[in-house]
Amino acid sequence: MVLPIPHQSSFLFTANWTLALDSMLVQTLMRLKKKHGWDRTIFPRYFFVETQGFIEEELGYAFEWEELYDRLHFLELRYTTFNTVLDVQGTIWNCDDNSMVVVDHHLSPLMKMNLLAAAYYRRGEPA
Repeated sequence: MVLPIPHQSSFLFTANWTLALDSMLVQTLMRLKKKHGWDRTIFPRYFFVETQGFIEEELGYAFEWEELYDRLHFLELRYTTFNTVLDVQGTIWNCDDNSMVVVDHHLSPLMKMNLLAAAYYRRGEPA
């Protein structure tokens, strides 16, 4: 059975979002967390406002702080989805080449429950 699944990047990067933006978002929030001694899991709004200015200054992209907040939630979902796929019986993750092998009949039901799991689907032998 071949599933009509789009390329992985269509799940992970839309509109202006890139790997560089995601990295800067997370790194800046972690830096602010350390700087302010923030030990909670929910970031205050002013962290996002400061991150907003930093991203605009460094990369030239202008976002509303709410967009950064939403993107952080998406990255959290992506992280939890990755771990969910990794927990599927028979899944192997090769961190050296950043690839994952999952048995089709285990991944298909998961993709019905969580559409983002399809981002980890690629049929065939690894390149």
